[in-house]
Amino acid sequence: MPAAVPVWFIFLAALGALYLSAACIPLLAHLALCLRRPIDLRRRYGTWAVITGPTTGLGKATAMELASRGISLVLLDLDAANLQSVSESIARTHPSIQTKTVVFDLSLVGTAAGDQSMRELREAVEGLDVGVLVNNAAVATRERCTCTRRTWSGWRG
Repeated sequence: MPAAVPVWFIFLAALGALYLSAACIPLLAHLALCLRRPIDLRRRYGTWAVITGPTTGLGKATAMELASRGISLVLLDLDAANLQSVSESIARTHPSIQTKTVVFDLSLVGTAAGDQSMRELREAVEGLDVGVLVNNAAVATRERCTCTRRTWSGWRG
């Protein structure tokens, strides 16, 4: 007849099993994340994306990543030479991807020059299946921005 198992042994075995399962759950979640199929961005969002500020940094990295996933790009920036450089780089790396470039100064929005740029942008995206907007460009001014308690509370709603 087998000897009785002490209660403390059963308690420690249950505690160990609980600890082991708690350690394995994050590993299994990570494994599931690694093994899943990549999301088909073209099917989910459309075949074109508009990217502002795509010539350097995060904007350029985002443009290259979207191009690698099969999304054609409309690129907006201030500098036509930089836009052409990025467009050529995308064409070399991903020959099947179409790119359109529009010189656009976001600081001119609401002015006559901004209206002309807006017309050019509308013409560039006319008839395209645009499903993604990456708004990476920023408008910076040289004036100092000070927030008083009154304006800050107004921003919070």
